[in-house]
Amino acid sequence: MKVAIDARILPGVTGGVAVAVKTLVQGLGQLVDSDEQYTIIVDRVEQQEWISSFLGPNQRVVLTPKPMRGCAERLKRRMFRPLAQYLRATVERRVWPEVPVSNGFHESLGCNVLHFPTQGFILCAIPTIYNPHDLQHLVYPQFFSPQTLAWRETVYPAGCNFAQTVVVGSQWVKEDVVRRYGINPGKVQEDVSRIYKKVMDEKEEYQNKYDKETDFSRNKEQQAEWLEKIRDELEDLDEYANYGSSIKV
Repeated sequence: MKVAIDARILPGVTGGVAVAVKTLVQGLGQLVDSDEQYTIIVDRVEQQEWISSFLGPNQRVVLTPKPMRGCAERLKRRMFRPLAQYLRATVERRVWPEVPVSNGFHESLGCNVLHFPTQGFILCAIPTIYNPHDLQHLVYPQFFSPQTLAWRETVYPAGCNFAQTVVVGSQWVKEDVVRRYGINPGKVQEDVSRIYKKVMDEKEEYQNKYDKETDFSRNKEQQAEWLEKIRDELEDLDEYANYGSSIKV
């Protein structure tokens, strides 16, 4: 299976969401024994550099394409920038946000499913997983600007209703999402902890096998065989040691 993850985010800008995205990508990058391949979508070089630093061998980063602009258009944009800034400050507050619609880029990646772990959402032609994280804007609206409230109450319901699966972090958030947005409880999953549980289960199984065969390191002959085995496995993975820095887009 090929999975795309829309990870257009940076640490220090969106707080806990960036941490969640990093944990997700790192966890999936450790599942090297499966057939899944992951495409991480970013739209800035800074995002690409950040995510590439913790990629796994089953992952790659792609930059969203930038629209081509001619010299005349760039000059026109430069000339009208002050007017645009003025209009943005005076008119933007009155314009209700819209749910973005795919321009075909996500579909062109050839993936089977698209995951939105950053609260953003784009309507597209492939199955999607949406993660709203929380509904704090409905619980504490006084801490959010009118623009943010309008954006969230446009994108969140759309993401929750149009996505094939909604991922949340707890039963409480699940109940809140179901109640507030009227979606089927069966499509809401509580976090992706099963991914990390699988990683930890494999680690525990490997550790138990080692302890049993070496008698907790007391069997020196078996211990030596295990050291050789570990050394061989590390050599097999050596080509991925600087995998993130060698990504070519």
